[in-house]
Amino acid sequence: DKTLRLFPNFAEAYYNRGILLFEENCIRLQGKNCRLQICGRRLNIVYYDRDSMKICGQIQSMEFC
Repeated sequence: DKTLRLFPNFAEAYYNRGILLFEENCIRLQGKNCRLQICGRRLNIVYYDRDSMKICGQIQSMEFC
């Protein structure tokens, strides 16, 4: 239940569980069976509701942790 759209130096990530950490340079999310860490610059959560989340910013890395 996740979608990632990548553009040069910009990305939008959609994810649908919980926020564990939210800082300008790092966002850590809890999925159904995993955790996802997104690191970059000027990260921002555009919206977050029961079914989805939109994160914008200059994403430099994404990793399951």
